[in-house]
Order: sequence, then C-alpha cells, then structure tokens
Amino acid sequence: MPPNVAMSKYDTSFSSARAAIKDWEHSLLIDRYKFSLAFLQPIFELWLHTEVLKNKIELSGYLLASAQKNETILACYRQVTWIGDNVPHIDPLKEVMAERLKLGNTSDSIPLTTVEAATQTLNGGDSRSNMQQFSKELEQSKKLGVKVEEPKMKVAPKGASYSELFAYAFGLEDN
Repeated sequence: MPPNVAMSKYDTSFSSARAAIKDWEHSLLIDRYKFSLAFLQPIFELWLHTEVLKNKIELSGYLLASAQKNETILACYRQVTWIGDNVPHIDPLKEVMAERLKLGNTSDSIPLTTVEAATQTLNGGDSRSNMQQFSKELEQSKKLGVKVEEPKMKVAPKGASYSELFAYAFGLEDN
C-alpha cells in the first residue's frame, strides 16, 4: 500500500494523490478477484448445487450437465459477480462529474457508461433499487405538495472538445 494511502495523507498534488489511490484500488480489485475465485466461488457453487438437489432452486438442465460434467453449461449457471466496497474518492465531485460526462446528454450523444455501471463505480449500490426507491420518494413528495423542479443544466455545444466539456461540467466556461 502506498504510504500516503495508508496514512490518508494526501499532501502532494491532486493528480499524484489520485494516481496513488487508483493504483492501490487496482491492487485491491485484483486481490478481490483472486479471493473470489479461490474462496467465494467454490462456496457459491456448493450452495447452488445443494439448493438444486433439495429442489429449492429449479434450473432446467443443471443436474444433467452436472452428471455429464459439462463445465461449459455449469459455468453458465454458476456465473456470479462479486462486488465489495469501493475505495473512497479523493474529490467526489470530480469523480461524479467525470461519470456524468461519460453518461452524456441523451438528446445528442451516446453515453459512455450505463446508470448501473455508474452506480457501481460511485457507491457499489444497485441502480434498479435506487430508481425504484427514488420513484417512491418522488411520488410521496408530490403527494405532500413538494414542488419538484427540473434541473437547470448548461449544455455544451455540439462537437465540444473534452476540455470544453470539462469546463462546462465544472462551471468554468466563463474563464
């Protein structure tokens, strides 16, 4: 672990501090992946097999594939993603704005990521449940008479460069 990350002492430039924490995050992700393959995945596979045998989970063709030792089909049934907490961001606003830039403006561009991926990147949450919960809260706020206004966002001109988009995202377009 880089010393400044271990001590949470970021007295260098933002770029070097971010590089250190992103390097550490990359190492953690590799370790998490190796751990999941060696420990979590075998436990999940045993649990899944047991639940199928107990008829608590019905997976058509699973038992036949297991009896035939068809690892290709079994791998399809056993596919799972192991996600843990993310490394905190040095400057959350910049990270969020960077993700927002990747999402793009749906009226004139194709997003570079999805709501689900952005949610996982920012907080490891579940975008579907977030949207469902927000929908309930929005409906409740309307019932209570809370005025919900559309966000007023400035839109960069079509064909804007990355630096122009960055300037618009951070309100620097007048500088």
